[in-house]
Amino acid sequence: MGKPGDVKKRLRRLSANVRDPLWWKDQWNSIEPRKRLTYVISTVMIICCVVIYMMVIASWRPVSPNHRLGPADDNFVSTRTPVPAARIENPLTAAMESRNPHEVTSDLLDNQSGLINDYMERILAGEHVSNVSWAGPYLNCSAMDRNQFRSAYSDDRIRVARWKSTGVAPEFEGSQSLASTVLACFEPWLESEKLRVETSFSEFSIVQKTVTAQLTVQIFGRPDFTYGRQATSLWETQWELSDSLEVLTLERVEVRMQEEIVNYVNGGTLFQDCTGGVMQHINFDQLFYGVDFWAKRIPGIDIEGNQGIAVSDVNNDGLDDLYICEPHGLPNQLLLQNADGTVRSAGISMGVDILDESYCALLLDLDNDG
Repeated sequence: MGKPGDVKKRLRRLSANVRDPLWWKDQWNSIEPRKRLTYVISTVMIICCVVIYMMVIASWRPVSPNHRLGPADDNFVSTRTPVPAARIENPLTAAMESRNPHEVTSDLLDNQSGLINDYMERILAGEHVSNVSWAGPYLNCSAMDRNQFRSAYSDDRIRVARWKSTGVAPEFEGSQSLASTVLACFEPWLESEKLRVETSFSEFSIVQKTVTAQLTVQIFGRPDFTYGRQATSLWETQWELSDSLEVLTLERVEVRMQEEIVNYVNGGTLFQDCTGGVMQHINFDQLFYGVDFWAKRIPGIDIEGNQGIAVSDVNNDGLDDLYICEPHGLPNQLLLQNADGTVRSAGISMGVDILDESYCALLLDLDNDG
């Protein structure tokens, strides 16, 4: 061990060398080339450890004497204010605070749609319905005048009529005003057979506690067996949201427009099965059997029914033709329409009876020759 004076001399010499770039170069050259990489990696690791240690020290804070213990700490004592019993009994209030107000209002309107649906069916069934809790005592309703319907289309099988609000319509007010509005709009369906009412809210807006929502009413029924009647009606409704944010009260209704369709086809049925007549000129076996039948005969066939169709005028005769995509192993079908409404198979003659897996088809005129 050297003398204190020798140590100081060595330190001064080392300090001078460190500040000299040539000393660093000599030290680097004195290291064997195969050991240089090891020194570099070791130096980088030491620097990283120092940086991490300094970051940990910088982020550490001493625990305050007033530090509140968490649930994972020993001797935990909750300091949370107890939730009032009224809030526990009303979970929707907590939902309103934790969720988007529009989302909660949407849930309230969905629930209200079912109540309105049931109310209308009872009114049109001839039942006398007393006051309902969700309608305000001073409810104001603007209904429609059935004498102002305008015919949009009419023939011997179907009739379409439309009404649109012009600002002049019957007004009702009070607890029974909603029932009067339902009867004014849908009186032809009163005590109708196979009555079905469907209501839904399509859009709404909120200003403070006033909710304005558009209600779509669809109604179906048969006043008798000879014809069927259906309607679509658009209502603008205004609701008041309670202080508890849990109840909607109907304050105003305005009927904006209504479309009615009456059909006299087959006792009120607009469609009938014509498959046998349309397909009479083709071999219908391939389309007659379902995918379960073909799955037992063609290995690996697609049983999910992902195949589509395309409709176009393939032969330029002014009639729509049909191209049907099929799973692998079954030829695609091209059905050309005849003038009498039947179809004939043209897949083989036109070379489009493809056996490969087909999901969809696009029919277009690439060279614009018609």
